Amino acid sequence: MNYDYPLFRPPSEAKSLILQITLGCSHNGCRFCEMYKTKQFQVKPLSLIVEELKFFSAYYPTPLKIFLADGDAMCLPFDFLMSVLVEIGKVFPDVRRISSYSGAQGILSKSDEELKALKKAKLSLFYLGLESGDPQILKDMNKGSMPEENIQAVLKAKKNGIKTSVTAVLGLGGRRRSREHGLATAEAVSQMSPNFFSTLSLMATQGIPLMRDIQSGQFEILNEEETYLELKTIIENIQGENIIFRSNHASNPFPLEGILSRDREKILKDLEKWINFPHQTEWENY
Repeated sequence: MNYDYPLFRPPSEAKSLILQITLGCSHNGCRFCEMYKTKQFQVKPLSLIVEELKFFSAYYPTPLKIFLADGDAMCLPFDFLMSVLVEIGKVFPDVRRISSYSGAQGILSKSDEELKALKKAKLSLFYLGLESGDPQILKDMNKGSMPEENIQAVLKAKKNGIKTSVTAVLGLGGRRRSREHGLATAEAVSQMSPNFFSTLSLMATQGIPLMRDIQSGQFEILNEEETYLELKTIIENIQGENIIFRSNHASNPFPLEGILSRDREKILKDLEKWINFPHQTEWENY
């Protein structure tokens, strides 16, 4: 078995079996992302997926969780997705959860009946990148979806029994739109009220198209203190019950976690500590 690299998965899928059913991302136009820029989007033939499942069964016979890679498996037609899930069920009948990245259109293009059928076949968690609740930022970043579409997609998934994990990118509005980014993101997450919400920080690497604007000075990236002040704005303004918050991506200086309706004050207190002790060595000794 040879994966087509680079290979990505959410932090919470660290112990999952990764099954590539597509290569690359169907949109692959986000100006802040370089994850799949080296790949051209392709859908693997079902026959090849079946062969790979058989290979995995010899080395990983009882996975509890399976993650469908690469980006946005939900863009695939319902019939193809169901065929993949049926084959997974034949090889791994005891798998408890199947998950995938999903863009808003992939969910919205499926009927309620189709989503219920996917859930019955154990596809029960979607990872959706909201990135920002500010429509101007999403337009500037060529996200390919607007906040309202992302909100409606999450609500539709939830209505049909599928859990959702939503991410936002800290610093995506730069210094110019940091306040708008924080407040609008909090509002969108409040309307979605997803099962899980997490943040990562904008990574200004050479491979992202946004780098041209950073180098020219048109886009000013946030420093770490500004990034966490932005996160503070988001956390302070999210409304909703039982949203599990995680900030454990490698791009974040230190991890935060909790249930927002229960642990908001603790999370904010931890943020205040970091802001007051911004140097990593001082924080580690605090």
